[in-house]
Amino acid sequence: MPIVPMDHLSTHGRVVDNIAAGFLIATDTPLAILDFFITNPESSKEDRDKALDELTQTLIKDAKVLGYDVLMASSKISAIVERAKKNGFKSIGMHEALILGGE
Repeated sequence: MPIVPMDHLSTHGRVVDNIAAGFLIATDTPLAILDFFITNPESSKEDRDKALDELTQTLIKDAKVLGYDVLMASSKISAIVERAKKNGFKSIGMHEALILGGE
């Protein structure tokens, strides 16, 4: 995935211990999106794993506080899919992500 320009990221982002970051993308519907997760490759695997769990759980709580009833996330990376399932997400099938513009 190409680097996402800063002005394309949601203003609702979180950073955990300078190890992991992620964003809650707001919509004008009851659905929000978790996306653009990244970790510091210089951190240990264990620290990244712990930070990603904390990040995911914090963004889920933030979404509830902001009134979202549904959260969506997508990935073809099995570790991300498993983390999402561990945090209560359920699979709704595979798809291909598509974008128009922004090139």
